[in-house]
Amino acid sequence: MTTAANTASAPPSPWTPLSFWLFQVSFWLLSVLSLSFMITTFTPVDFANEIIAGRVVTGFLITLGLHVLYQQPRMQAQTGVRKWCWIALINAVAIGLSSLLWVGLVRHAGLRELQTNDLFYNLSVSRFFALLSWHSMYIGIEVWQRTLALKQAALEASLEVRQGELRQLQAQLNPHFLFNALNTIKSGADDPALTREVTQNLADYLRFSLQDSRPLEPLSRELDSLGLYFSIQRARFGDGLDCRMNVSPDALSVHVPPMLLQPLLENAFKFGGETSGRPLRIEVSAEVTAGRLTACVANSGRWVPRPEGAPPGIGLANLRRRLDLLFPGEASLETRTTGDQVEGVITVPAGRGSA
Repeated sequence: MTTAANTASAPPSPWTPLSFWLFQVSFWLLSVLSLSFMITTFTPVDFANEIIAGRVVTGFLITLGLHVLYQQPRMQAQTGVRKWCWIALINAVAIGLSSLLWVGLVRHAGLRELQTNDLFYNLSVSRFFALLSWHSMYIGIEVWQRTLALKQAALEASLEVRQGELRQLQAQLNPHFLFNALNTIKSGADDPALTREVTQNLADYLRFSLQDSRPLEPLSRELDSLGLYFSIQRARFGDGLDCRMNVSPDALSVHVPPMLLQPLLENAFKFGGETSGRPLRIEVSAEVTAGRLTACVANSGRWVPRPEGAPPGIGLANLRRRLDLLFPGEASLETRTTGDQVEGVITVPAGRGSA
């Protein structure tokens, strides 16, 4: 039970085989250069290469064994003081046994080493500082890799939350539009051709609205859907509707949130239909200036303030939230009255095709 619990709680190792071997080989190559400089500078001997090879090979094998041991689930599950005590004990044993082995090899196998009054002490101190340097870099890299992994996980979680919120906002369909479209179909029951046309256009528009889409798509795709939207509204208003589009060619490829203009159009038809004379004039325009896309939906009529105490509408609020999620601090949505018409203006950065 204890082993299973420890294994389950062990965090994943940040080391990959490639990253460890790059670190291991690089560290001990640097050790070769450092030892060579120190021996030739302070204690020059004619068998320096043997000393360097012996110490580096021994250190390489010890640290390789330590890495394998540190990656074991039981060791990974250790934390705090208990983990550091285990590390200190393991390293003390490794230093002691390797130094004793080399003392024996020097005395009985004829291997050459720097001669001191206490060879075991000299080798142990040398091993200690070599392992201390190795652990400093090893643990530092491990902490850095874990920090990056945690930041990446946090970013992915935040992105998933944002994408979920975007999907939820995009899936909301204004019930007024659907209600009016169904009423148009009902009122046109005596005109089978009109009923079929409106029904087909409504089905195509709903298919576009509810299908999976990327967070940003070309404005041209948005404008394609507006043709269906206007067709449904023309069946409702008849000759009492005048719709126009004035979109510059360079604006067509700008990437924008799907159904960017729908909330503005719904407000234009709802409030413009209530306050404008006939025909109700609606114009959609878009242009790119200084690296920013400006899209405007203008309708004849006047601004209708929301009655005091009435619940806030969700159309423009959702649109503002989507713009804030996708272009934090870089997009804007304004509504204004100019003369005898009301305008909704959206400004977003252009050139986001890679988003």
